[in-house]
Amino acid sequence: MKKNIISLALALGFSLTALGTPVTQTVTVAPGAFTLLSSGPIKVSQIVSVGTTATNSSALLVDATTNSTTYVVLAYTNFVSYITNSPFIYTNYYGVLNTNADSGGTNWVLVDVAKAVAQATNNLPTVSVGALGNQALVYNNLNTYFFRGIWVTNTGTGNMQITIQGNTQ
Repeated sequence: MKKNIISLALALGFSLTALGTPVTQTVTVAPGAFTLLSSGPIKVSQIVSVGTTATNSSALLVDATTNSTTYVVLAYTNFVSYITNSPFIYTNYYGVLNTNADSGGTNWVLVDVAKAVAQATNNLPTVSVGALGNQALVYNNLNTYFFRGIWVTNTGTGNMQITIQGNTQ
């Protein structure tokens, strides 16, 4: 009985630890600005967006380590290998042309080819939110993971307040 109680207590402790620490964070973002909302991994369960001016507002929550919506993969070289046949052709002493003289078979050759891959610019994962002028819009029951952190950029014309609730991972 005592072992079962200890096992249950440990299991409960581990499961509560797995949920992470509850977090509520709020920032106000000016139009065109980037603001750090949370650093590190977080599971967001609710987003509240508030338009703090009379104009409608919109914002992007970006899963990023810096204030950017894109990232760049630099150019690199990729090597591709393939097998092909290489026919063996020669003229013998008597002037007869011989093809694949090695028992009538084909000589298999492994060929390595270098292929240049160009630089690419890619978009980071984002969540778009909006708010009507001087009103709040609540996004409930979310299960959204941000692995790098959350940067917020205001894509609208008026100030916007963003509040997140979730758990750190």
